[in-house]
Amino acid sequence: MSKIVSFGDSFIFGSEIPDNYDGSAGWPGISAKCLDIDFECYATPGTSNDAIAREIFSYYQKNSINHLAVVNWTWIMRWDYFLKKEYIWETLGVGKFVLQNAVEQQDYKNLTDFYHNLIIDNQMFNKWNNLKTIFSVIKFLTDNNIPFVQTYMDHELIEKEWFNESYTDYMITICKQNLNTFGNKNFLDWSREKGFQVTDPGWHPLEDAHEAAAEYWLPTYKKLLNL
Repeated sequence: MSKIVSFGDSFIFGSEIPDNYDGSAGWPGISAKCLDIDFECYATPGTSNDAIAREIFSYYQKNSINHLAVVNWTWIMRWDYFLKKEYIWETLGVGKFVLQNAVEQQDYKNLTDFYHNLIIDNQMFNKWNNLKTIFSVIKFLTDNNIPFVQTYMDHELIEKEWFNESYTDYMITICKQNLNTFGNKNFLDWSREKGFQVTDPGWHPLEDAHEAAAEYWLPTYKKLLNL
């Protein structure tokens, strides 16, 4: 049975849309409804690209490879760290309150200081690590013949003017071939250009933007699912 499955951050989830508790009001969910097929959302507001990759790998180890993966990669300054004692992954980065209890207890003060001092504005580190993550997902999806459409939020991911070396240049070229845009823009910039409602300060496009995005991608999804 055909199904659309979404992975990513708050933008593909449809954050700040009223009563959107399960992500079905995001554009992939609207597209699935238009196509009269099943939909599942594994997008998480405030997530990192590493976490998105883990969700994709985990999902397709247990489910049909015929399900269309709709992925929206997030901001590259978000950084994951595995807390050995708690045996969980946590995300450090803009847009998510993380390690709140641990920070209050001073257990991970050195970690958060390290992130804010050395990682958050480190474009080379963030670009290289995120490109590796996205490349691994592209390889996994293509090797297993899983249909997919991938968009991204962060322009720094594939720009070549700053902090670019031969190894990043190669990875950008490979990844860019498998990344899609909303008319050469990310979902936020496209929504603003079209005059759709965007929350302030949350930066989240709302119902009209997601409905238009669903219409924008509908022919692509239909083709990939052979509908």
